[in-house]
Amino acid sequence: YASYAQSYRKNIIDMLTNEKLILRKAKELGLDQLTEEEMAEVEKAYTKNLSDWYASFEKKAKTALGISTDDTSGNDEKILEKEKELFNEYIAGFGLTEDTFLMWQTNTAIQKKVNDYLLKDITVSDSEVDDYITKLKAEAKQAYEKSASSYATDSEYKKVWIPEDARYIKYIAVGIA
Repeated sequence: YASYAQSYRKNIIDMLTNEKLILRKAKELGLDQLTEEEMAEVEKAYTKNLSDWYASFEKKAKTALGISTDDTSGNDEKILEKEKELFNEYIAGFGLTEDTFLMWQTNTAIQKKVNDYLLKDITVSDSEVDDYITKLKAEAKQAYEKSASSYATDSEYKKVWIPEDARYIKYIAVGIA
């Protein structure tokens, strides 16, 4: 558990570092401001996400209000308010607010602008893709022959090559006597 938590922590730090670096590059390139149209798209996606997140608390909201989960009559506004309240209580436990999600959505749009700018002149031919996949398959086979566990830990390998007669175990049930 401790190594999993440490790995998860490292991934979060890496993600936040990358975000900061890309946002810094956006500022250097003059891409750190969104147009009205881009901001409208951000707000549209943000509003949709919030609506979906609120809806995920519908059952709890109805229960808290003493409304049957089957009831679909006239309590929509009360239910929505309770969903918002429950959602905000939930995210507050992580030190987040709804504004945090808007900031993330905005930053994602800015990062996309930077990526689009940096990649605009890059083209990749089909033969380059084929060569890369061939190389990756060879690496995957070599990793598998060396150690099945090293093969299994690299998700890129599993995208291009799976050993014959391979089995994927999703769950192992253990009976307790």
